[in-house]
Amino acid sequence: IRDIGVTGVQTCALPIWAPMVQYGASLVRDGRLGRITHYRSRFFSMYGSNPMSQLSWRFDRDAAGLGVLGDLMPHVADMAQFLLGPISQVSASTQTHIARRPIPVPGRGTHFTLGQADDPTGPVTNEDDATVPVRFASGVHGVLDASRVIFGPKCEFGFEIFGTEGAIRWNFEAMNELLVYLPDLTGTSPDHRHHDGFVGLLSSPDHPYHGRFNPASATGLGYDDLKTIEAAEFLHRIASGTGPGPTLDDAVAAARVASSADHASRSGGWVTVNN
Repeated sequence: IRDIGVTGVQTCALPIWAPMVQYGASLVRDGRLGRITHYRSRFFSMYGSNPMSQLSWRFDRDAAGLGVLGDLMPHVADMAQFLLGPISQVSASTQTHIARRPIPVPGRGTHFTLGQADDPTGPVTNEDDATVPVRFASGVHGVLDASRVIFGPKCEFGFEIFGTEGAIRWNFEAMNELLVYLPDLTGTSPDHRHHDGFVGLLSSPDHPYHGRFNPASATGLGYDDLKTIEAAEFLHRIASGTGPGPTLDDAVAAARVASSADHASRSGGWVTVNN
């Protein structure tokens, strides 16, 4: 890719193209939230929550390398750095909740097949959960969480950004809504006491990309629409040499956060991310 001068490949955090994520990012860039003080993000999935899920390559450090740090955490890190810039330091705590799983039987089922009660089992050799405190280069502190065995969330990829003048919340399971808190800090508004809380904004043609798919407000986009946006931005960058990114460098930066978190989980301290 670099040999032909193209660096506009996309990273794994496809939800950055959601109109309400793009709008939230603009609120941060424009200073509408004030000085950012806290960041929280997570990717919670149930795909490994059943202890009878087969011991596929995802649970084997020799085959897959990292567990949830390599599978889900790069999504979380990529979104964090898209919204708030580079992560400079990480710490980490990891845990494996399901120590053994049924060994797959050749010719029976798929990656998602459940084993049977009498199947032999083997050890899970990488992590199920990861909690990663982070320090951004800007000085903001945050926490990134990821779990493949948590019970309840199906695909809860979300974030919260808190500033001195406002806050926003977003969750991929409700990707067409952004919760926004922009209070009247002067207290002079007659509605101040009645509207002092988060308000849900629904995706509309006023927000990035929405109008290219539907002219109606609150007529939500879906996952395939995000893939279309991603492909269009990728091709635009190839053709023009410019565009919003992410770039290959962004993908590498997200991977370095995950790798640094793995080192931090074993050392028990803070690790500098070499971006």
